[in-house]
Amino acid sequence: MNIIKIDDVIEFLKGQESGIQIGFPFDGSLNGNPNEILTKILFINYRESTRIKNVDVTKLANHIESVLKADDYKIICRGELGDEYYDIVDRIAFGHGIHGVHKGKATKEYNLTSFSSKFCGSHNLSAPFWDNIVSEWLMNNDYQHNYRDYPQYVKAIIRLQSDHNLHNYSLREIEYAIWSKCKE
Repeated sequence: MNIIKIDDVIEFLKGQESGIQIGFPFDGSLNGNPNEILTKILFINYRESTRIKNVDVTKLANHIESVLKADDYKIICRGELGDEYYDIVDRIAFGHGIHGVHKGKATKEYNLTSFSSKFCGSHNLSAPFWDNIVSEWLMNNDYQHNYRDYPQYVKAIIRLQSDHNLHNYSLREIEYAIWSKCKE
């Protein structure tokens, strides 16, 4: 990973005069329709490289359909980062039964925090996506959190936002700026 300083991230944010384009082609409607869930999984997996295997897409769609209730969709669309939102991210990330295989035996279940944060965040464009590159950058820059712990990750970005007076930028914009600079 390149050594990217906070000043590089701030410069990137300020250089985006018309704002960072982070939109998704979803209009905010989300109602648990199985075809909608499947389409969204395929789109996110393709666009964000979440590495969900094609063979696991239907299993993940069934899992999401089973763990989310009507009120959960309202919380996702409202996008208020808090315990209810974090709980939804975790319910999607775990309990899906998708495992790797090593020497013909199933490994432990995959942690799908990256995918689940993108699934929820695609209807809430201020919520940051969990990303390992951003997570590592935060930890290397004294914004400690447990790896793949989405609430702690969000709180680390909030601390960064506060420490550097970046309140004019959403958490998603800050996360995207870090990711973009690290990918250069």
